[in-house]
Amino acid sequence: MHRHLQVILRNVVTSIAFLPALISLLFFLFSVAVIYLELSFPGNGTPLGENVQVLLVKGNDNARQVLGTLIGGVISLTVFSFSMVMVLLNQATSNFTPRIIPGLLTDKRNQFVLGFYIGTIIYCLIIILNVRPGEEHQDTPKFGVLLAMLFGIACLFLFIYFIHLISRKLQIDVIIASAARHSVAAIRKGKREQGAAGRLPDTTGWYPLCSGEAGYLSEVNEGRLDKICRRHRLQIQMLHAPGVFLSETDAVCKLSHDPGDNPRLRNKVLSCLNFSNEPYGKESYLYGMNQISEVAVKALSPGINDPGSAGIALDYLGHVFGVLLREAPGRITPQAPGEPAGLIPKKHSLAELLFLFIQPVGYYGRQDAKVHAKLLGFYGRLLDCAPAAERERIQNLLAEEKACTSRTVQALGRVG
Repeated sequence: MHRHLQVILRNVVTSIAFLPALISLLFFLFSVAVIYLELSFPGNGTPLGENVQVLLVKGNDNARQVLGTLIGGVISLTVFSFSMVMVLLNQATSNFTPRIIPGLLTDKRNQFVLGFYIGTIIYCLIIILNVRPGEEHQDTPKFGVLLAMLFGIACLFLFIYFIHLISRKLQIDVIIASAARHSVAAIRKGKREQGAAGRLPDTTGWYPLCSGEAGYLSEVNEGRLDKICRRHRLQIQMLHAPGVFLSETDAVCKLSHDPGDNPRLRNKVLSCLNFSNEPYGKESYLYGMNQISEVAVKALSPGINDPGSAGIALDYLGHVFGVLLREAPGRITPQAPGEPAGLIPKKHSLAELLFLFIQPVGYYGRQDAKVHAKLLGFYGRLLDCAPAAERERIQNLLAEEKACTSRTVQALGRVG
C-alpha cells in the first residue's frame, strides 16, 4: 500500500493540474480575505481611499459590469491560449517527436500562466457574488474590484509572455539544448548521490524479487536503495538497466536475504523502482539523451529532411557523452574492487549507449555528408575524454565512420 501511495503522490505532484490547482486555491483564499477585510473595515472614507478614488469603481452596477467583463475576457483568453498550445503541440509531434510533449505540458512557467488565469476567474467570481445589483451600498468591495482589474491587466501581459514562451519552446535548437541541460544536470546529480564503489559478490542463491506489474523500468532511486541496504544489512543486485520492459513475473533484482517473511522490506525496495509507460523517467539522464536522438532521427526522415537539426543534435549528444565520461565514468563502467557493495546497480555500457542513441542517427543519415562530418567530430571528442578501457572501441568506431564517410563522398561525387 505504501508503494501505491507513493506512486499516486508522484503522479499528483508531476501532473499538469497540480500547480494551477494550488495557485487557484491561493486566489480563492485571497478573495475571501479581501471580502472579509473590506466588509469588516470599509475604507471608502479613509485617506487611502480618497487618494485612489479615480481608480475605484462607482456604483454596484458598474462593479458588476466590470467584473463580468473581466470574467468573460479571461475565460476567452484561457481558451484561446491553450487551443493554440494544442495546435502547436500537434505540429511539434509531427515535426519532432511526441516525447517532447510531457516536457512542454509540465513546464512550470506554462502551468503558472494557466493557474493565474484560472485564479483570476475564481477571484472575480467570488467578488461579484458580494456585489449587490441595483443599489449603492457602503459595503461595496471597491478595492476588491480594483485588484480584479489589476489581475486582468496582468493576464494580458502574461498572455504576451506565454506566446513568446511557447513559440520559443518549440524551436528545435531550444528543445535540443533543454534536453541536453536536463541530461547533464541528471548526470551530475547522480554523481553526487553515487556511493563508493564496491567488490561484486557471488550472487548465486540470492532471492529474486518480481515487480508485480508490467511496464518499463524507467527510474531507479539508487540513493534510497543504498540506505535500505545499510539499514537492513542487505545486498541488492539490479538485474536490468533503466529502459527495459518487464512483465509481472520478471525478476527486477536479487536480494541477499529472503524478503518473503518481511513484506515491508519488499515494498520499500519496490517503492524505489519506478515503472511507467515510458522507457526513461524524467529524473534519468537517459531521458534527455533519448529525446535528442529521436529528434535527430525525425529530422532525417524523408518527410522532414533537415540534416542541420540532426547535426545540432549530434553536437549536444557529444557534449552529454563527454560529461558522462569525464564526470561520472562509474555510471558506465563496472565497479572497482573493494568492500562488498550494498547496492549493485545495472548500468548501460558505453557500447549500449552508442547503440541506443548514436547509431540510429548514423543509420538514417548514412547518405548525408553533413551527418557524417558531425559523427566524425562526435567520435573525435569522445576519444579525447574516454577512459583507457574504451579507447580501442571508440577508435574502431571512428575508423568505421571515416571509411563510411569516404564512401559517401565518392558516391556524391559520382552523382555530381
